[in-house]
Amino acid sequence: MNYKAITDKLNEYISDNKKNSFLLIGVIIIFIFLVIGNSSEKKESGSVETTTQPAVLSINEIQKETETELEELIRNVVHTDNVKVMVTLGSSGEYVYAENSRNENNGEKTLQDNEIVIYESEKGNDEGLIVSVKSPEILGVAVVCDGGNSSVVRAEITELVTSLFGIGADRVYVGSNVR
Repeated sequence: MNYKAITDKLNEYISDNKKNSFLLIGVIIIFIFLVIGNSSEKKESGSVETTTQPAVLSINEIQKETETELEELIRNVVHTDNVKVMVTLGSSGEYVYAENSRNENNGEKTLQDNEIVIYESEKGNDEGLIVSVKSPEILGVAVVCDGGNSSVVRAEITELVTSLFGIGADRVYVGSNVR
């Protein structure tokens, strides 16, 4: 049914019975609000981002994951599967927690009170709400691979590692596999 046909039938009905027409108009308005309301709720629910806590990794997990990803990158640079990487971390990183701040001014002093925002986790434990995670500091990287004795390969790997982690070349060792 098109819009013109609907409006014609509505005008015909209104002219026949004015009392019922107000009721019909009210029903139509309610129907429109319901349709618009449901479609906007669907849009909102589809666009709502679910915030989950970042996975808390141990220093060993962070180190292994970093080594694995770096090995894959170096394999692509050197074009060999025989690559071993060791990364030394200075810390396990730092978690920044959400805080509620309250300031009180009693005339002479301003007191500030910060409280960490606590929520109940899926396991039922009270935990602090993590806002961000600061990556651990990388102290050094050692790479042993086929062709590591070549100055060109050493330069490429050193440049990759220094630019990737923001560390100096003096913290990167590149050597060759001994066979």
